[in-house]
This record gives sequence, C-alpha cells and structure tokens, in this order.
Amino acid sequence: MLTAMYLRAAVIVLAAGCWTAAPPVAAPIANSAPRSPVSAVEHWTGIGHQFDDDSHWEMDLRLEPSARVGDHFGWIEYPSLGCRGELTREPDRDGDLIAREHITDDEQHRCVDGGEMVIPRTRGTTFHWRWRYPSGEDDADAELSRAAP
Repeated sequence: MLTAMYLRAAVIVLAAGCWTAAPPVAAPIANSAPRSPVSAVEHWTGIGHQFDDDSHWEMDLRLEPSARVGDHFGWIEYPSLGCRGELTREPDRDGDLIAREHITDDEQHRCVDGGEMVIPRTRGTTFHWRWRYPSGEDDADAELSRAAP
C-alpha cells in the first residue's frame, strides 16, 4: 500500500512538472549572422571582332549579375591574346549593364586596360556584347553563348 502511495505521488509530481514547466528555449546558433544570397556566376564564351584591324579572338566571360554598382562584376579572359582581367560594375545605361575592364595579366601587351563593356540586361542563351575604348569609341563586339555547366 505504501508503494502504491509513493507511485501515485510520483505520477502527480511528474504530471504537475509537465504542465507548469516553461516551454524550452531554443539556443542561438553560433555564428548565425545573416548570409547574403549567393548568385550563380554566368559563364559565356565566343569570338570577338576588333574593328580597327579586323582581327578575331576568343573570349571567356564570367559575370556575377547580382553585383552592385562599384563592386566586382566578373572576369574576362582572351585566351588567344594571352590576357585577362576583372570587371567592375558601373551604372546602367539605356537599359544595359555596364562594366569597366581592368586588365590584370597581359605579358604581350595586346589588350587595352580600362575599356567599357556593354552587356544587355536580358541575355537568354546568346547575347551581343560591345566594347569601347576608355574614350567611348566603339572598337569591338562579339556574339557570346552561354557555356555548358
């Protein structure tokens, strides 16, 4: 009889604890700073055309379309010319994305630093790319296609 009484008291104490206990508090996750959305880098390839000497060269372009004005916007490589560079996003113009090219590797001095790229905002699977001298004069264009992943 004493065992039954202890058992009944234990059940009452346990039940009372369940009803009156505060809900569990979730512990904060360490290093839970908000993360910025990761955008997919677009990869484009094609053949460019230089107006002043009627030459043609390969292009490999990678864009980060979510870049803000003044931020890193992508990379450009001209494999057949042996040069490459980085792009900085500039303010849009006439509905197009604008990038400033900064040549970072050009051992044979075949590429012009500081050129402006005009990239349509809507690109689909191909797009027409234009390049201008820092002075603003058009000097090259290309038809670029989305590279296979």
